[in-house]
Amino acid sequence: MCSKKKEIQLDGFKLEGIINGNYKGYLYLNYNDKKDSCMVVNNKFHFEGKTSSEIVYSAHFSTNRTAAMDKNFFIENEKISMEITIVNRKI
Repeated sequence: MCSKKKEIQLDGFKLEGIINGNYKGYLYLNYNDKKDSCMVVNNKFHFEGKTSSEIVYSAHFSTNRTAAMDKNFFIENEKISMEITIVNRKI
């Protein structure tokens, strides 16, 4: 007989992270046609939310400056930790 341990799933996601570099201002999280924001304090950020059922969404960050993120990432109802780098570039 084979049994599978049921994993405990959060009711939503908790995304915490650290920003490399010196960034002050808001960080925006974009996923599933939603846009959330948080103030970066001491190079740390925190978002909480909920995705629909078992669906995993592609997400990306943006800032209050003209910026684009090189890579999307996936977000689901779990605890997520990440480290990102924001680079100022002249156009």
